[in-house]
Amino acid sequence: MKSLKQISFPKLAERVIALYNEEEDALLLGMLGQEYVIHREGIFLHGQKSPEIHSSIILDYLLSSGTTQIMMPWRAIGDFTGQSSSDLRKKVELPLTNYAPRSSPGQIHFFRW
Repeated sequence: MKSLKQISFPKLAERVIALYNEEEDALLLGMLGQEYVIHREGIFLHGQKSPEIHSSIILDYLLSSGTTQIMMPWRAIGDFTGQSSSDLRKKVELPLTNYAPRSSPGQIHFFRW
């Protein structure tokens, strides 16, 4: 992933609240209910390349500035993958929806970090 080769991992770790491993020049990031290891070569989950949709979400998060508000309908990870993720929805997504500010029905404010 070309974008990961240009990022300062120590600065990024502080900004996104991740752990930085100086010896491996890698980040440990807890996100989407998993622990991801981010190397210059890509994003890994359990020692293997993470699924493409996960990598896309994480990379967008890592490269965002945190200054732009994005209005979009609430969507679950299962909506992107086409697979059922009811366990994740019950444990993670539903509790979070109570704290998300709403501007209109079905709309939740998201900020790029």
